[in-house]
Amino acid sequence: MSVNPNEVQVGAQGRVVIPAALRKAMNLKPGERLVARVEGNRLILEHRKEARREQAQMEKSSK
Repeated sequence: MSVNPNEVQVGAQGRVVIPAALRKAMNLKPGERLVARVEGNRLILEHRKEARREQAQMEKSSK
């Protein structure tokens, strides 16, 4: 599912609200934990399962 880019604002405490369309596209539920990482000048948020899978692939390919 492709979702148009959304502009978000960083609040005073560093919080960012993920717009409803993006939460729906990613099937995010309240209280769900995500992994945040920086890639170049991008902030990447991903499901923990996806982050673990990607990390395992990177470790496997570096051997």
